[in-house]
Amino acid sequence: MRLSHLLAAAGSLPVLAIAPSAAHAAFGVTTLAATPGSTQAGGHADFTLDMSFAAGDDVRDLVIHLPKGFVGNPQAATVCTQAQFASDKCPSGAQVGTTTVTATVTPNGMLPAVTQTQAVSGQVFNLQPRAGEPARLGVLLPATSTGGGLVTTRPIRLQSVATVRTNGDYGLDSTMANLPRTVESNVGSLTSHIDRIQLTLRSRAPGASLPFLTNPTTCTPATTSVDATSYAGARGSNASTFTPTGCDAVPYDPKVTATLDGAGVHQHPKLTTVVSQQADEATSSRVVVTLPSGIGPNLAALSNPCSSEAFQSGDCPDSAKVGSGTAVTPLLADPLSGPVYLVTAPSGGLPQLGIALAGLLPVKLRASVSVGSGTRLVSTLDGLPDVPLSSFTLVLDGGDRGLLVSGLDLCAAQPTVDAVFTSQSGMERTATAPATATNCAPDPSGSGPTGGGGGVKKRRPKVTARLSRAGTLVVVARVPKGASKLRRVRVSLPKGLKADAGRRLRVNRAKGARSIRLRVAARHLTGTTMSKKAKVTVVARTAAGRTYEVRAKLRR
Repeated sequence: MRLSHLLAAAGSLPVLAIAPSAAHAAFGVTTLAATPGSTQAGGHADFTLDMSFAAGDDVRDLVIHLPKGFVGNPQAATVCTQAQFASDKCPSGAQVGTTTVTATVTPNGMLPAVTQTQAVSGQVFNLQPRAGEPARLGVLLPATSTGGGLVTTRPIRLQSVATVRTNGDYGLDSTMANLPRTVESNVGSLTSHIDRIQLTLRSRAPGASLPFLTNPTTCTPATTSVDATSYAGARGSNASTFTPTGCDAVPYDPKVTATLDGAGVHQHPKLTTVVSQQADEATSSRVVVTLPSGIGPNLAALSNPCSSEAFQSGDCPDSAKVGSGTAVTPLLADPLSGPVYLVTAPSGGLPQLGIALAGLLPVKLRASVSVGSGTRLVSTLDGLPDVPLSSFTLVLDGGDRGLLVSGLDLCAAQPTVDAVFTSQSGMERTATAPATATNCAPDPSGSGPTGGGGGVKKRRPKVTARLSRAGTLVVVARVPKGASKLRRVRVSLPKGLKADAGRRLRVNRAKGARSIRLRVAARHLTGTTMSKKAKVTVVARTAAGRTYEVRAKLRR
């Protein structure tokens, strides 16, 4: 084989990064450009990274730090398994990008050493992540041959692991470690020096209904940086910045709902608030929720806060736990969830709520608590990460150790919650929603408007439920004498039992009734194996506007 053929063939090989060259210039990332196809805030456009390296030592590790708020959604592309990636059989819907690598190739053992520069193109795939990883990408540079007769014996496959930064901005880092130094061919090993990497991530995978990439939703400079480490241990870095535009065109309309379970006078209600958003809305940086009038802090429950240091280290005792939180994001298959603790406020005053969400994107949040206008309790979450959320649910437990106490009969008062939302770009929205009150009981002290001591009969409905021998479901709800009549009953069936139409599980009485019976014939029911402890749930509303939720064992 002539030398010209060997060099031409060697120049066509797909080499990503690799062995040291003869040059000994300083190592570094000489240029970096990070460019989205569109700068529209919250928009979906291709994103290109173009980086080049000095002609000194060869790069071993690369860490790409993507801008805060710039997100890729691995749920929006088909997953390529490790086995498919290893055998070059990734499905087309898993391809989320392309790459072009320019390298200087030197065939080993040649005297004098002769080099040639060649650009090689490859693909980027959405790989199946390993346990504990939010996402993983695979880069494939296929094997090739040339007319000169030189053939690579294997393609180059590299994997990049995505992690979430723990510095508070919750941005994404992508790490590619231990890049190979040699490539084998049919005439032996070849060494090369990486000169340039061009990487383009697609805004949407082929055939996907959801976008893969989303720009930040704040119109402040978005910086991408790259840290590189050479085989000799030298380090180099560079950065590139673009600024999103058009923040005022990004939709922003968050909603809030609330439920108070056990909200009679002097009860300790369980409070559930849910903040929700639609896809492609701007994300929130601040959420302020004002609780209904008549809800105050249970002073006895404020005596066991967790220290700020213990919360940060994950060492809060169970005695400080007051609820739970759940965040649903389109970026992850599973929600983030965790306990809510009472945490000592750094500046004194009422304790904060510490929310410790665990999962592939662990987040620790703190909500300050204050007393606002009309002595209403106000909860404020500030400095939220620029990460899209479908919903965030905060539950404050009720019962004797519950954090809240109701000073009014909130089943009769028609309470509301008020919310003020601020987006990452400073847009502000307000919302007011009714707080649905259930399971109200008379004032146990006998001093409230629904009280009266032990001589007052219970107003809570009693419920029985059974399946007859013929398979008919019979549910009966009754209220005691002196209580407000029932006007509406809705039944929820236990797991393993279904009705062919939801309307069969509802009964309305315009004038009210002391007792409401609901019957569903066997032909309208579909049953599978049910637990022996199966229960039906009945939500009953009275003529006085009170709503009760009662569970009853399903007898057979």
